[in-house]
Amino acid sequence: MKPPALLLALLVLPAAAQTPPAPEAKNADPFDKTRVNIELLLGRRMKPPAFDPSAYSPFAIGPVGGLPAADPKTPDQPPPAATSESLLRALAPRLRVTGYFSREGLSFAVVDGTPRREGDVIILNHQGSAVNLRVRRVEDGRLVLGLGDAEYTLRF
Repeated sequence: MKPPALLLALLVLPAAAQTPPAPEAKNADPFDKTRVNIELLLGRRMKPPAFDPSAYSPFAIGPVGGLPAADPKTPDQPPPAATSESLLRALAPRLRVTGYFSREGLSFAVVDGTPRREGDVIILNHQGSAVNLRVRRVEDGRLVLGLGDAEYTLRF
């Protein structure tokens, strides 16, 4: 019976020689992990980084971070000035003439929902500037517009 006792002693002694694991600190805050997660999620929101003025801004005028600057080798040249006739030919078809009527001896054409008679001015926007087209004549089936010396006839 001696051999099993010896065997038992050999197995128990090394296990007893090992140091027991240190007990967990009972003073640790159970919400530390939650605080770390909140800091990771809201840190940038609560303490945003400093403003970088070189970053792109959609409200900035001119070249700002990331937008190409104007090439200094090619001078800015304004587009060729349009003649009255070419401008009138480009703008007149944008008008929608939907009717014609006479009242008390005056002829009217309904242009873009507004009655117009001879001498009225129709203001149109062309490349950021206002262009004044004058109604020269209103006849049955025709509206004659003018810009400077040029005339253009719209048929309806």
